Amino acid sequence: MRGYLLLLLLLGATASSIYGDELPSLRLSADTADYDGNEIRLTGHVVAIHPEVTLRSGTARAYPEGSTTSLNSIKRLELSNRISIELKDGSTLTAWAASIDQMEGRAEFQSFLPLERVIYSKNEGERPTRLECNQLAVKLKRGLKMASNSSGEGSAESLLPSDQELSSIAAEGSVRVAYGKELTVESSALSYERSDHLALSATGEPYDALTLQGEIHLSHKRLGELYANDKLLITRSLLHGKPAPSQLFSFGETHLISTPTDKELPHHLVCHGPCFVDLENGIARLGSLCTVGADSSPADEGRVLYSDASGSFNANGAIITFSFDENRKAQLEHVSLRGNVRIQHLLPGSSANFSLQYALAEEADYSVSSEELTLVAETGGRVLFIDDENKTRVSAQKVVINRASGSVKGFGGVRFTLTEGEILALRELLSQP
Repeated sequence: MRGYLLLLLLLGATASSIYGDELPSLRLSADTADYDGNEIRLTGHVVAIHPEVTLRSGTARAYPEGSTTSLNSIKRLELSNRISIELKDGSTLTAWAASIDQMEGRAEFQSFLPLERVIYSKNEGERPTRLECNQLAVKLKRGLKMASNSSGEGSAESLLPSDQELSSIAAEGSVRVAYGKELTVESSALSYERSDHLALSATGEPYDALTLQGEIHLSHKRLGELYANDKLLITRSLLHGKPAPSQLFSFGETHLISTPTDKELPHHLVCHGPCFVDLENGIARLGSLCTVGADSSPADEGRVLYSDASGSFNANGAIITFSFDENRKAQLEHVSLRGNVRIQHLLPGSSANFSLQYALAEEADYSVSSEELTLVAETGGRVLFIDDENKTRVSAQKVVINRASGSVKGFGGVRFTLTEGEILALRELLSQP
């Protein structure tokens, strides 16, 4: 029984000590108890009190290993009729039923919908953690070695796992995780893995990997809202001595939506291919269903799309660098676009029918600090640029635009006029979603 209780500590607390020959006592009570040589049956107000944990359930069954009248080798436990666990650190776990295989180091918790969900909560100052789901499974890295201690007549034998390292957690069914006010996650399924061997973080520290599947919604205080419909991997490492999300990997269609501190219209980024966000180094790599450099039409679906109050862009791929301001909000620094780039800059408060500037290119680089946009054509192609406000037309192999000064410079076969066919093609392409 006690091995099961300590297993639960791995959900949110580390065992407070390493026990020697003297094992702490466990007090166990129930309305009725029966042992037939194969299983121990406890019924009614089952309570197990341990210095670290208090467990309550309506019924419990314990299965010792082999046919023995001794309780010193319990291998499996089953509990039902609503269970609750209270840990010494203040964290709790509630469920309708649980099954624990101590030899394999595995515990599974079940709900009874709609009356009872599996809920784990832990108060950590300003960052309380709460997990809700329909099913929860916990596993240790290696099996448990048992130790026993008979504490006298009317008491159960004690079990102690020698290795208390967590291997994985898997949750299914309307999963919701809240980490204080900083992070909230909702998904169809969630799995968590701890690794001491792979180090994805720049610090070289061990990382935690959280995988979400299905319809995913992540709300992050600094990044904004993320929606995905396939799979999202979140790694966590030590940043400034504290564990924090460090990297995001999203597969399938992904939407990133953030609202600037000045209350402008939201910034909306859509990525249809692999999406990688490195929070430690401030870089995002966005892919699409189109191949960068391929002869795919700019109108093809599955491209990287971005829009805000000042305009929009789309391309086959993008690399974005960013930093965090004093309010820990993400601030854009540099954008690199690759593959059939098209850009629209809007007049304040206007719609797409009143664009101030249009551009078509194969590559584009924009620096926020210098407000300089560099457009480059593919080999043998041309950059097309229209500035309706200044009545400027440019066709060249390369165009550099400074939004601060308003200057426009062309390089390589520069023309300051566009053919009627180029203008029509430009406006037609840019009017497409």
